[in-house]
Amino acid sequence: MIKNPGIGIERLSIESAPQGKRVAPDAVQNFLTFYGLQKKLRIHSHETAQGIRGQTDCRHPTRADVLFPEKQMSSFYPEIQNCPDCNTRLHVQKATGPKTVATMDIGAFSARETVLYCPNGHGTFRSKQLRSLVPKGDTFGFDIIIKVGVALFVRSRSNLEVIAELAARNVFVSEREISFLARKVIIYLALAHRQSRPALRKFLTAGGGYILHVDGTCEGDSPNLFCGLDGLSELVLDAVKIASEKKDKLVTFFRSIKDQYGEPRALVHDMGKGIVNAVEEVFPGTPDFICHFHFLRDIGKDLLADEYWYFQKRLWKLKIRSACWNKLWTSTSAALHPQTELFPNYTKWSQKP
Repeated sequence: MIKNPGIGIERLSIESAPQGKRVAPDAVQNFLTFYGLQKKLRIHSHETAQGIRGQTDCRHPTRADVLFPEKQMSSFYPEIQNCPDCNTRLHVQKATGPKTVATMDIGAFSARETVLYCPNGHGTFRSKQLRSLVPKGDTFGFDIIIKVGVALFVRSRSNLEVIAELAARNVFVSEREISFLARKVIIYLALAHRQSRPALRKFLTAGGGYILHVDGTCEGDSPNLFCGLDGLSELVLDAVKIASEKKDKLVTFFRSIKDQYGEPRALVHDMGKGIVNAVEEVFPGTPDFICHFHFLRDIGKDLLADEYWYFQKRLWKLKIRSACWNKLWTSTSAALHPQTELFPNYTKWSQKP
């Protein structure tokens, strides 16, 4: 029941005994009553773990913190008893734990794992079920790691907001642990992307190939994050941190993309000397194009910098910028009027330049 909180009484009566011997539902209910769980357990046979996950009221009788007000103990064993190589009966090597782990469905619980080994030297065997819940040696389950990653990187929540959301699900995490789990999400995504390269190449080939767009970005003296993506599907193909956009650094990156995904149909990039030289070496003969945005931006800087600066100073001197701001807020007030209750500071903002 700890491993499958959505299981019903009827199903529990079948699976709670070894070798398929059914335990009567009344016996299961008596067992729960003995341990004070009768009033707290309101799970019927048609309910599922997915339904439990959808609950949002912390006081609901099927929530983990209500079902298990105290940390529970759960034992995990390897799914096989004989060695798959020699069919010899496996022996017990050790019993680990108890170790506190946590998942979204159960909250925190104590896990004890029995490790078996083959006496003929064919290795050790652990519980696959435990590994499917929690990474080896970790405290927080995969579902918690995904929850943290989605909250931070997709929903743009702060660390404190994520802590509050997890606490509502009976999972208590410190701010430092949130930051650590966020780094793990990035690492797992990078590993998953690397493992998906053959599938990505097959997808790109089926679509007629890819157009390689490359560019780098950095802030101040930080490393340059250089990225390559397919301009057609907009899928990121690879990314790397480099000290600068020098030819020798980029040649290695371009060769890696070429080995992973084959020759691109074309390339698009800015006019940086390092990129141009690296492309000529790794992709000779491949159609090569300059990015319109970078081209026009650089022309504007080279040819119109003085004129732009003079024009900007005139706007400041004549206070046209303040007038433009006021005109902008006034012209948009009609469109925002039906929703002004969502913008309580709108009047105050509209008065500012």
